[in-house]
Amino acid sequence: MILDRQHHGKPGKDDQGASYEGLVEVDLTAAYIDHAKTALEVAGVEVLVLQWGRYSQRHAYARAVADAAPEKVVYVACHVNAGGGSYGLACHDSRSRAGARLSEAIAAELGTLTGKARADGASPARWSNAYSTIEGIYEGPASLSGVCFEPGFIDSEAHRWLWYADGLVRVGEALAAGVLSYLKEQ
Repeated sequence: MILDRQHHGKPGKDDQGASYEGLVEVDLTAAYIDHAKTALEVAGVEVLVLQWGRYSQRHAYARAVADAAPEKVVYVACHVNAGGGSYGLACHDSRSRAGARLSEAIAAELGTLTGKARADGASPARWSNAYSTIEGIYEGPASLSGVCFEPGFIDSEAHRWLWYADGLVRVGEALAAGVLSYLKEQ
């Protein structure tokens, strides 16, 4: 399992991601990643957290990990959305059937928090920003699946509760539960 704290650690940039009323994306992703990591490790899943380098470097690292692993490897590009929407999102590379199953499993768990969660395929023409966060994952071995995870909107009143202590625990746990559901598939 690879959790990628995106926006953070890009060379030559101070990219903090979305922000709204004192909430900052890179801080929120760090918090829910910690909770997801803990839940996954308790379930016996080895977890790596990436937070430095260009996305292409992170994708190359994920491919190398998957090449060496004897089982499924999951890559999650961790984000928080902005723009006032009302849903959570798990986007996969539209060419990937395994990615589709992974995004559906994560969206099913996320929907219990947001009331509405989408699992959708991304491409250069559709969800292009989400696609750029995972585009190098599809080039890896068939055992590697990836999603861009955006659990909610930082500027949505309906999602505001997600960005505080209890909500961030629940976001991390929902992400972990979706990943575990996918990993249990035969």
